[in-house]
Amino acid sequence: MKLRLAADIADRIAMASRTRDAFDPHSEADALLSAHPEASVTYEQVLEVLIEETAGLRTPNYETA
Repeated sequence: MKLRLAADIADRIAMASRTRDAFDPHSEADALLSAHPEASVTYEQVLEVLIEETAGLRTPNYETA
């Protein structure tokens, strides 16, 4: 559950960063994380997913973003 939510949030952040000029990933992550406090997902977990996507170790799923 945590990894899936972290991946969903990472995908949303990645998609938003590609579609908006003024983009703050920290604010975006905070807003998305606070929407799911029950999951206890950390910003570090989201960052780990973003790094994996950037390195090509994980394929983003923009359909859920």
